[in-house]
Amino acid sequence: MAVHRLRGGVLCWVRARLSCLVAACVVSAALGGCGSDGGPRTLRFATFNVGDLRTTDLRDAQSVRATKLAEVVQRLRPDVLLLTNITRDTRGVAGTSSTDPEGLNAERFEQVFLTQPLAEGVEPLEYWCFMPRVNSGRYSGRDLNGDGSVTVMHPEPLVSGADGSPPAPNPRAAEYALDAWGYGEYPGQRGLAVLVRRGLEPRAEDVRTFTGFQWASMPDASRPTDARRGFGDFYPFETWLEIPLMQSSAVLLPIEGRVDEDGEATEVDRVWVACLYAGPTVGDGPELRSTLRRRDEVRFLRDVVGGASYALDDNLEPVPSGVGPGPVVVLADLGVDDLQSPREGNPAAALVGDDRFAGSPVPAAQDRNPALAPRETGRGGGRLDYVLVGSGLEAVSSGVYRTLPSDSVAFPSPRFPVWVDVEIGD
Repeated sequence: MAVHRLRGGVLCWVRARLSCLVAACVVSAALGGCGSDGGPRTLRFATFNVGDLRTTDLRDAQSVRATKLAEVVQRLRPDVLLLTNITRDTRGVAGTSSTDPEGLNAERFEQVFLTQPLAEGVEPLEYWCFMPRVNSGRYSGRDLNGDGSVTVMHPEPLVSGADGSPPAPNPRAAEYALDAWGYGEYPGQRGLAVLVRRGLEPRAEDVRTFTGFQWASMPDASRPTDARRGFGDFYPFETWLEIPLMQSSAVLLPIEGRVDEDGEATEVDRVWVACLYAGPTVGDGPELRSTLRRRDEVRFLRDVVGGASYALDDNLEPVPSGVGPGPVVVLADLGVDDLQSPREGNPAAALVGDDRFAGSPVPAAQDRNPALAPRETGRGGGRLDYVLVGSGLEAVSSGVYRTLPSDSVAFPSPRFPVWVDVEIGD
């Protein structure tokens, strides 16, 4: 296995044997997956918030919840998957030593769990994995919540329960999180990862991250005002210039190559995948600083897929010229329902309503849950996670996956994965 450092993340290629055997095809066909012999093939794009999956969970091969989360992914069998709310392991923090390499948690999830047979009739999966650096939980040294003090140390992160359930929120840790560059109780807590099936993985130089893009650099940035005084800016000028736009991160990458299944090969032309894990609105006061920041995060994503020239990546390079006119799929955890009122200013509504995604389906669950509408991706309600298919691509099926893993009485995450199958080939 080769491990490559890339733009603040870890890019790891793994030797793969992606299989779509008869049993797997039966499962996938039920979800709209494998194509018939000689006909068009599909690629499955999905996003899944795994509910605060931590380094200590991923270092434990017996972790109950990590195993159940991996089984869900194995049954869903996405070709391109955005994982959110998975800790990006940071040296010396939360189960990682001061000498360990960083950003390997996606690879741990893949190697320790996804590559293992976890349930009868479900084949293992192997992926190319990428974890960018994130701003969540990163020390700022600034009083970002405006309480008059700077929290400089985060408490030792609590470990998950015996059943793998995330620990309860820690009020002391929340004080640190509100002064971090992105909300996180410790460095890397609210991370993201992109997993791509072998044969479609991008070249290293084609992957773009936007972790360091400054909020103040965005045209017409929604700079918070000091609502308590009724005038002036909430952030001092020198602090405003330092704040990164992304509370976690955003990633842009192309997939292309050759898909081999059951002896059938399909060439895949370049498709751009734009990923975003938007920030929460925890700790907002009357200035709505987090709400405004999330609104600009989503607007930035819209501008990136439109090829905006101002959107410089972490190497200070512009968005590639082929993104704007090219086929694009957006994978996003926005944490807000596009139907939430007021629609004016709703960042999810603005993204979904973009003309480029006019033909994108609204994925719906097939189960009949009286407590949830079919479109809702949160266990507590709301469409919070999105797969949006741009013009020039055809979505052939979609869904919200709510099937329980084997021997489970509850879904292993507060969110359900969302998937869309996009037709490729002739």
